[in-house]
Formats: sequence, structure tokens, C-alpha cells
Amino acid sequence: PYVDANLSLDLFSGTLLTSPTRVASATVTFRTLVDSSVDLSLVRSGAAFDINDTAQLIDFGVLSSGEQRGFDLIVRSNNGYAVTMQSENRQVMVHDRSPAVADTVSYQVVLNGGAVDLSTGSPVQVLSGTGTTPATGTSFPIEFTVGNLSGAEAAGTYSDVINVTVTAN
Repeated sequence: PYVDANLSLDLFSGTLLTSPTRVASATVTFRTLVDSSVDLSLVRSGAAFDINDTAQLIDFGVLSSGEQRGFDLIVRSNNGYAVTMQSENRQVMVHDRSPAVADTVSYQVVLNGGAVDLSTGSPVQVLSGTGTTPATGTSFPIEFTVGNLSGAEAAGTYSDVINVTVTAN
């Protein structure tokens, strides 16, 4: 909580021109509580925090082994935070006709320089912070790299969805 204590209020009688007389005095304390708050922004690499930008599409076009794409994950918080990620397809891209076409394409995730394993399909805590971030947020680069292609993958569109969640501490 924020507190401003011992603020003194005085009540005077008279006018400013005729030596007013103090008739009453009181001490007032103002107090307010600020709730924990956290915001997430997913923006193109190097872009500023944008409260309305919370989704990114990584389009590799025609896939090739080792191809990389990325963006920035920015967190803004006034009391600490935790970020989790969860892959809907256990960190593989599945064919758009799955399960009829069982082929998959693996990929790697690197967040802020460290590998992230989303292969369990469960939420994984990938970041945390304490205290207050700058008003512009704290930026973390995230990169996705296409795994080795065997060349036998069926033609078509492959995809995965990663859910990113941020919670206040």
C-alpha cells in the first residue's frame, strides 16, 4: 500500500487580509492499495510493447531444415510475474489433414537464449520475475527453428499452436 501520513489540515476563520484565526486542526492519513497487475505483448522483433498485440503467426513458407523465425515476448508487471507456454501438439507441427496424414515436423524453441521443452503438452513455466518492470516492459526474444526434414513428409500445411500465459505474483 501507498501511504501519506501526518498530513495536517487547518481550518481558519476570517479573510486573508485581516489576519485569519485558526479554529480547528486535524491530521489526515491517505492510504491506497494497488492491485498486482501484469500484461503480455507478443511483437515483431525489436518492436515496442503493444497491449493489443498478443498473438503472432510464424510462417515458415516452404519448410526447410534449420529455418528460423522469431518475435519478442514483452512482460509488463508491477509486482512480479510468471510466464508459461503450452504446445497443443507437443512441440511438433502436424499436417492439416491429421490424423489421416500422420506426418509431423519437429521444431525447437529458444526463449531468451535458453532451450524450451514443450514436448509434454503440459504448461511449462519459462520465465519469472520479481518486482516492477519498466513501464515499457521487459523484452525476451523467442526463436523457432525447424527440425530435420526427412524429405518423406506429405505435402500440405503443418502447424502447431503455442499458448503463452502470464500471471501476476
